[in-house]
Amino acid sequence: MKRLLLLPCGTNACFHIAKTLKEKFPADYVIIGTDINKKWEIASCNYLDAFYRSPYSSDPSYYDFILNICKNEKIDYLLPSFDCDQFLFYPENKDLQNLNVKSLGVSKKTIDCFYADKNKVNEFYARNGIPVPKTYRFNQLEADKEYFIKPENGVGSVGAKKASGKDILDDTYLIQEVCEPPEITLECFYDGKRLATVARKRIEAKNGVCTKAKVFHSEKLENIARR
Repeated sequence: MKRLLLLPCGTNACFHIAKTLKEKFPADYVIIGTDINKKWEIASCNYLDAFYRSPYSSDPSYYDFILNICKNEKIDYLLPSFDCDQFLFYPENKDLQNLNVKSLGVSKKTIDCFYADKNKVNEFYARNGIPVPKTYRFNQLEADKEYFIKPENGVGSVGAKKASGKDILDDTYLIQEVCEPPEITLECFYDGKRLATVARKRIEAKNGVCTKAKVFHSEKLENIARR
């Protein structure tokens, strides 16, 4: 049996992974989870074989805490679902390799190239012919014009908002033109040979997370993803 560590296991993604593996492949996986919340507060714990309540990822003890779980639980695969864990536990991490743990996260090369910086992401898209909102530099702003801003290293829509030029006081944001609804996200699945996509038109959201959506297929968006 393969032993999988989910961090943090309280995310929607980890819930669906744990649920699917336990329902479809119950004899193939032992699933361990960690999270800052209590076990009874986490839906995925119904599908876990073991749970560890962790310190915050910003805590200096967090890194060794996760490594100790990997060692003591003889973990085969580690799945980081938050950006902070991606930056710590990427596939090339030597500490994980020494424990024979394979990370299912983003490669260090991808992180360094553009994953941690939204400006680099936009530049990458533009170079590859993928349409992106117009981006402005701080010294290009007009006082009475409205813009959409978000922290360069932000996650989960935290700090993302509309603001007029006169209210943007520094250059720590990614500053873009305001895009009008509808908002559509594209889930992409690629196995090295085939690409499949599912589009979601956002209808309702809570705390930056989509809670109601129309699901459909778009050949146009899939072609963009393929590029």
